[in-house]
Amino acid sequence: MATSAFYDELIKSLQLEQYPTGTDRMKRFECDELENMTRGELYRAHHPQLVEARREAAHICYVYNTLPPSPQYDGVRERILQHLFGACGENVLVTPPLRVDYGFNMKLDDDVYFNYDACVLDICPIAIGKATKLGPGVHIYAACHPV
Repeated sequence: MATSAFYDELIKSLQLEQYPTGTDRMKRFECDELENMTRGELYRAHHPQLVEARREAAHICYVYNTLPPSPQYDGVRERILQHLFGACGENVLVTPPLRVDYGFNMKLDDDVYFNYDACVLDICPIAIGKATKLGPGVHIYAACHPV
Protein backbone atom coordinates (compact mmCIF):
# COMPACT_ATOMS: atom_id res chain seq x y z
CA MET A 1 0.00 0.00 0.00
CA ALA A 2 1.28 3.45 -0.96
CA THR A 3 2.10 5.96 1.76
CA SER A 4 1.25 9.64 1.88
CA ALA A 5 4.95 10.33 1.16
CA PHE A 6 4.50 8.44 -2.12
CA TYR A 7 1.54 10.64 -3.09
CA ASP A 8 3.37 13.78 -1.97
CA GLU A 9 6.24 12.92 -4.34
CA LEU A 10 3.81 12.27 -7.19
CA ILE A 11 2.14 15.62 -6.63
CA LYS A 12 5.51 17.38 -6.37
CA SER A 13 6.51 15.94 -9.77
CA LEU A 14 3.75 17.98 -11.45
CA GLN A 15 5.43 21.37 -10.79
CA LEU A 16 2.04 22.91 -9.93
CA GLU A 17 3.61 26.15 -8.69
CA GLN A 18 5.74 26.64 -11.78
CA TYR A 19 2.89 25.99 -14.25
CA PRO A 20 -0.38 26.64 -12.37
CA THR A 21 -2.65 26.44 -15.45
CA GLY A 22 -2.85 24.42 -18.63
CA THR A 23 -2.32 27.65 -20.58
CA ASP A 24 0.98 28.14 -18.73
CA ARG A 25 1.95 24.56 -19.61
CA MET A 26 1.00 25.04 -23.27
CA LYS A 27 3.41 27.97 -23.69
CA ARG A 28 6.30 25.60 -23.08
CA PHE A 29 5.35 23.57 -26.15
CA GLU A 30 4.63 26.37 -28.61
CA CYS A 31 5.85 25.54 -32.10
CA ASP A 32 4.54 25.61 -35.67
CA GLU A 33 3.29 22.03 -35.36
CA LEU A 34 1.19 22.90 -32.31
CA GLU A 35 -0.33 25.87 -34.13
CA ASN A 36 -1.12 23.73 -37.18
CA MET A 37 -2.62 21.02 -34.97
CA THR A 38 -4.94 23.35 -33.06
CA ARG A 39 -6.13 24.93 -36.34
CA GLY A 40 -7.05 21.50 -37.71
CA GLU A 41 -4.32 21.64 -40.35
CA LEU A 42 -1.74 19.01 -41.24
CA TYR A 43 0.87 18.60 -38.52
CA ARG A 44 3.54 16.12 -37.46
CA ALA A 45 2.27 14.37 -34.32
CA HIS A 46 5.76 12.95 -33.72
CA HIS A 47 7.31 16.43 -33.38
CA PRO A 48 9.40 16.31 -30.15
CA GLN A 49 7.47 19.12 -28.46
CA LEU A 50 4.11 17.48 -29.15
CA VAL A 51 5.40 14.11 -27.98
CA GLU A 52 6.62 15.73 -24.75
CA ALA A 53 3.31 17.59 -24.27
CA ARG A 54 1.35 14.31 -24.59
CA ARG A 55 3.77 12.56 -22.25
CA GLU A 56 3.33 15.31 -19.67
CA ALA A 57 -0.47 15.18 -19.96
CA ALA A 58 -0.33 11.39 -19.49
CA HIS A 59 1.76 11.91 -16.35
CA ILE A 60 -0.69 14.48 -14.98
CA CYS A 61 -3.58 12.09 -15.62
CA TYR A 62 -1.62 9.27 -13.99
CA VAL A 63 -1.13 11.30 -10.82
CA TYR A 64 -4.76 12.45 -10.81
CA ASN A 65 -6.04 8.91 -11.36
CA THR A 66 -3.71 7.43 -8.73
CA LEU A 67 -4.68 9.67 -5.80
CA PRO A 68 -6.81 7.85 -3.24
CA PRO A 69 -10.47 8.92 -2.93
CA SER A 70 -9.84 10.72 0.34
CA PRO A 71 -11.07 14.24 1.21
CA GLN A 72 -7.50 15.20 2.12
CA TYR A 73 -6.68 15.27 -1.63
CA ASP A 74 -9.74 17.26 -2.80
CA GLY A 75 -7.82 20.55 -2.97
CA VAL A 76 -4.92 18.88 -4.75
CA ARG A 77 -7.29 17.38 -7.32
CA GLU A 78 -8.69 20.84 -8.03
CA ARG A 79 -5.17 22.25 -8.52
CA ILE A 80 -4.26 19.35 -10.80
CA LEU A 81 -7.30 20.01 -13.01
CA GLN A 82 -6.37 23.71 -13.22
CA HIS A 83 -2.84 22.62 -14.15
CA LEU A 84 -4.12 20.21 -16.81
CA PHE A 85 -6.86 22.19 -18.58
CA GLY A 86 -6.52 25.42 -20.54
CA ALA A 87 -9.31 26.81 -18.38
CA CYS A 88 -11.11 25.23 -15.45
CA GLY A 89 -14.15 26.86 -13.88
CA GLU A 90 -15.41 26.50 -10.33
CA ASN A 91 -16.96 23.31 -8.98
CA VAL A 92 -15.51 21.11 -11.73
CA LEU A 93 -15.54 17.44 -10.78
CA VAL A 94 -13.84 14.70 -12.77
CA THR A 95 -14.25 11.18 -11.45
CA PRO A 96 -11.13 9.15 -12.28
CA PRO A 97 -9.93 7.66 -14.46
CA LEU A 98 -9.42 10.46 -16.98
CA ARG A 99 -7.32 10.34 -20.14
CA VAL A 100 -6.49 13.28 -22.42
CA ASP A 101 -4.05 13.95 -25.24
CA TYR A 102 -2.91 17.40 -24.13
CA GLY A 103 -5.43 18.84 -21.67
CA PHE A 104 -4.45 22.43 -22.39
CA ASN A 105 -6.76 22.53 -25.42
CA MET A 106 -9.78 22.04 -23.14
CA LYS A 107 -11.78 24.80 -21.49
CA LEU A 108 -14.28 23.79 -18.83
CA ASP A 109 -16.86 26.23 -17.50
CA ASP A 110 -18.34 26.18 -13.98
CA ASP A 111 -20.15 23.15 -12.56
CA VAL A 112 -18.89 20.64 -15.14
CA TYR A 113 -19.00 16.96 -14.21
CA PHE A 114 -17.19 14.09 -15.93
CA ASN A 115 -18.18 10.64 -14.71
CA TYR A 116 -15.81 7.63 -14.70
CA ASP A 117 -13.52 6.73 -17.58
CA ALA A 118 -13.59 9.87 -19.74
CA CYS A 119 -11.27 9.98 -22.73
CA VAL A 120 -10.70 13.28 -24.53
CA LEU A 121 -8.56 13.69 -27.64
CA ASP A 122 -8.09 17.44 -27.49
CA ILE A 123 -6.06 17.90 -30.66
CA CYS A 124 -8.21 20.95 -31.48
CA PRO A 125 -9.81 23.23 -28.88
CA ILE A 126 -12.74 21.84 -26.88
CA ALA A 127 -15.11 23.94 -24.77
CA ILE A 128 -17.43 22.31 -22.23
CA GLY A 129 -20.22 24.69 -21.20
CA LYS A 130 -21.56 25.61 -17.80
CA ALA A 131 -23.34 22.88 -15.82
CA THR A 132 -22.57 20.17 -18.40
CA LYS A 133 -22.84 16.65 -16.99
CA LEU A 134 -21.11 13.82 -18.87
CA GLY A 135 -21.89 10.19 -18.13
CA PRO A 136 -19.50 7.28 -17.65
CA GLY A 137 -17.25 6.25 -20.49
CA VAL A 138 -17.72 9.44 -22.51
CA HIS A 139 -15.20 9.88 -25.31
CA ILE A 140 -14.74 13.24 -27.01
CA TYR A 141 -12.66 13.33 -30.18
CA ALA A 142 -11.56 16.69 -31.59
CA ALA A 143 -9.09 15.04 -33.93
CA CYS A 144 -9.13 14.75 -37.67
CA HIS A 145 -6.78 12.88 -39.90
CA PRO A 146 -6.24 13.50 -43.60
CA VAL A 147 -7.19 10.69 -45.94
